[in-house]
Amino acid sequence: MQIWIKPPYQTEYQTTIQEFNELAISGKINSNECYYWAEGMIDWEPASRIINFNKNVVPPPIPPPLINTNYLSGGTNLSNSNPNVVDSSNNGLVFDNEIAASFIGKKFEYYRNKWEIANLKKRSSFTRGKSFNWAAFFFAIPWLAYRKMYAKASVILFIYFLINLIDYVISTNVKFYSHSLVNTLATAIGGTVGWYGNSWYKSHMIKMINLISIQNPNKISQLETARRLGGTNLWACILFIILVIFSSCIFALLQGDASS
Repeated sequence: MQIWIKPPYQTEYQTTIQEFNELAISGKINSNECYYWAEGMIDWEPASRIINFNKNVVPPPIPPPLINTNYLSGGTNLSNSNPNVVDSSNNGLVFDNEIAASFIGKKFEYYRNKWEIANLKKRSSFTRGKSFNWAAFFFAIPWLAYRKMYAKASVILFIYFLINLIDYVISTNVKFYSHSLVNTLATAIGGTVGWYGNSWYKSHMIKMINLISIQNPNKISQLETARRLGGTNLWACILFIILVIFSSCIFALLQGDASS
């Protein structure tokens, strides 16, 4: 008998139960990651529940996403949450756990755990939804660019430029200045990004998933778009590192000329 199979990130195709079972047994395909459809069924279901059906029947449209993102909106632990959750803080739009994983990439489990831990903290305005990110602390601006939060990276780079400018003005007008201002404020920037980084990234991801879900009604298209727009950007990270170094070198040269 023939069946319709929809693997992840691929279009659906028709095959036989025997051929599919052979592929699953050989490990060439994971039935837990695939969906199947049979005539008379309302929606696609996991391929582990395959049943026979008549061949040459066109399947229905790709099903809407199954939701499991309670941890994104500050709810209970993911393992105990309802599989269909609406994030009331984002205009009632629903997020797909699978799309979130595609958007974040390899670090999905890390950020999911961070967000879950943050949701267990006391509900004060300072700690609500916050958890510390050491990579964001030590590499504040490059980290933001690496995670494709370009707007925030640009804003903080501009603030860093202003700090260096103020430091230069003070150093040229105040004797025995130790440049304590730039050092203190640079540490403060790192601490701010380290503390708010995970929360910022969650908000960034939710915003992008909103747009992806609206613009791509097809589940496969949503996953592919999330993987393309999410993830990381090493080249952007390198570019912002160069900009930070360039800014520091410019003011160092200016201060050297002013002192000579």
